[in-house]
Amino acid sequence: MAGPWVVVPAGLGVARTPVQFDLVCPKGYTVGGLDAELSDRAIDVSFQGKDRQPGEPGITTSRDALFTATYVGATKRGAPTFRPHIGCMPGSGGGGRIQTAVTFKVGQPVVHRVANFRLLPGVRRVSSACGKKQRLVGGSVATAFGGTTPPSAATVGTLHAARSFSGRRVIATAQVADAALGAARRPGLRCLRGGAMSFSSPWMLLTLLAIPLAIVLYRLAERRRMRYAVAFTNLSVLAAVAGKGRAWRRHVPTAIFLLALGALCVGLARPHRTTTVTQDKATVILVIDVSGSMQATDVAPTRLGAAQNAVRQL
Repeated sequence: MAGPWVVVPAGLGVARTPVQFDLVCPKGYTVGGLDAELSDRAIDVSFQGKDRQPGEPGITTSRDALFTATYVGATKRGAPTFRPHIGCMPGSGGGGRIQTAVTFKVGQPVVHRVANFRLLPGVRRVSSACGKKQRLVGGSVATAFGGTTPPSAATVGTLHAARSFSGRRVIATAQVADAALGAARRPGLRCLRGGAMSFSSPWMLLTLLAIPLAIVLYRLAERRRMRYAVAFTNLSVLAAVAGKGRAWRRHVPTAIFLLALGALCVGLARPHRTTTVTQDKATVILVIDVSGSMQATDVAPTRLGAAQNAVRQL
């Protein structure tokens, strides 16, 4: 099972920064072998795993293997990366051994929690936290690229990741340049991220206070109308004149007016939002040498004629 190409920090100081990447076997399988491809021979790779019973060295009892890579070169050459590989074997089986000494139950002092997520152009933040009875002792962030060949230094440069700690939580922040998505598709394609809605004149939102004021005025007008109705003493004649109808209907015009007033107040604040726009255009500039050397006939009919034919075909 092959993993992605993991970027290794290429620091040249005395304290080199390692990177860790956890590769997991499918459910029901355990790690039975490990290997790694290196884009640079100056990458030191090690791994962590739980040992199996004695007599089977190199085989673990866990589904995952934690690879740790450190760049140990004297000079920086491009973007060093490594690709972890694990061999997965069925985890079914049994057996045991006779206890010959007083032993203590094997514990698990350190628990590794891994959060994997895909990236798109922009900034994304994810986090992973320890359990209730656990405490945070360390954390790391790794960036990886898919594919069968190591990523170029330019591709690696489009991705920047950092980590921070907050209580029992590790926070990873990753930023991907827009050029990363464009290079993965085709030339001339550029995608812009959509942003949240904002207002050019946010202070105009204060005009929304007119809505509760209008509601108060409407309620006062309703009470005044009720007092006039009660003042009409002949209630039987009043009932015959007023007729029967649904009382909620008389509130509909007021509700529509309040909605229109709210929309007008929001419109005064001039809301706007940057939406996603796909631009599939490219500008091609062709330059042809028209000096005397272009009249040479080593290319039929001439160098200038061959260049013009190539331009027409393009």
